[in-house]
Amino acid sequence: MVSNQFPTLPLRPQQRHRYPLLAIAAIVSLTLLASGCSSTSKPVGAQQICAAAFPDVTVLAWADATVASLHDYGYSGPQATHPLAGAFAGAADDMAAAWCVTELTQGTIRWWGVVPGYDPVRAIDTLGSGEQKGDVSSPPLIP
Repeated sequence: MVSNQFPTLPLRPQQRHRYPLLAIAAIVSLTLLASGCSSTSKPVGAQQICAAAFPDVTVLAWADATVASLHDYGYSGPQATHPLAGAFAGAADDMAAAWCVTELTQGTIRWWGVVPGYDPVRAIDTLGSGEQKGDVSSPPLIP
């Protein structure tokens, strides 16, 4: 006699994915990485702040600052001029900022106070051909 039934094979229990948490962690990590690389990420250092503020201009030099240090900067005396004292209204004193140096004309450079989210503000123009390049400490002290 011939049977119409197929032979039954022992079935293995249904396999589960071995690494579901690893897969989820990878997806979350890639999502965070992609969002951190987007054009909406905020600049973090002086060079990045200056590059963002002056995308079409060659930035000769830059220096880390805070809003408070930009406000406090002064030159000349006996009554110092504080060109940025009233700039960046509403910005917290401890907010990251930068000094940025651009060439105004040949032989004249301009120091700017820059705070992300605000327009750059001119601090001082000095004579020079941009001998200060890259990371610098601060604007010159002018007697």
